[in-house]
Amino acid sequence: MELEQAVEEIARQHKVVLGKDDPILMLVTMQKMLLQESQNAQKQALDDFRFSLERTMKNWHSQSKSQAEKIINASIVAAKNAIAAGAAAGIGEGSQTLAQAVETVSKQLEKQTQKIISQNRIMMASAGFLILLALIISFVR
Repeated sequence: MELEQAVEEIARQHKVVLGKDDPILMLVTMQKMLLQESQNAQKQALDDFRFSLERTMKNWHSQSKSQAEKIINASIVAAKNAIAAGAAAGIGEGSQTLAQAVETVSKQLEKQTQKIISQNRIMMASAGFLILLALIISFVR
């Protein structure tokens, strides 16, 4: 609040006219100074609180990240151990299943190979017959 505004407000509310040199106007100046000091102190307190809060949040973030990494690493180790234990327990069973699958695939491949060999023999015989026929035709002419 400015001095002129204070003089006008006092005149309006209290019906008293103050001069610019009236000592009571020192209170307006003092109040402005105190309000400014209070505002600066509150701003500093707020800045300090913000800094402290940000530092605390960063610490929490670091701690939670560290904890999450520990949990993930422990989970990975536990999963690897469980897989290894399961593999060790089921290796006999798994190898039998694998051997059966390999045998089945081998039999299927053998059948396909035999089929291809038979088809190749028929094609070779047909090609030989066609060559012989072509020779006979060329000699007959």
